[in-house]
Amino acid sequence: MSLELDLLLLEEGLKVKNGKFDPSRKVENVIAADLTAKSKNVIATLQKTNCDFFQFGQEAAAYHPELYKKMNWREQYPTIKIEPKVKVTILNTGILE
Repeated sequence: MSLELDLLLLEEGLKVKNGKFDPSRKVENVIAADLTAKSKNVIATLQKTNCDFFQFGQEAAAYHPELYKKMNWREQYPTIKIEPKVKVTILNTGILE
């Protein structure tokens, strides 16, 4: 499961010189790592309660019907390994005074 986010950052105060902020890949990676960890927790909770909120079962039935017919989705869903990947891109920044 992948998620791509485009972010706009707003900097508050006068910490940024001349209204410029150079968002490095490090900032993007830190935000992406945090959101990935939180996504893992959400997916684990959904699987624990057997809630297919993201409709993976519907995707499996539509794109892999033979495989889907052979399995009991309600039993299999909580055991499937779902690995979220979050990619963050900082588009630009601004300053709030």
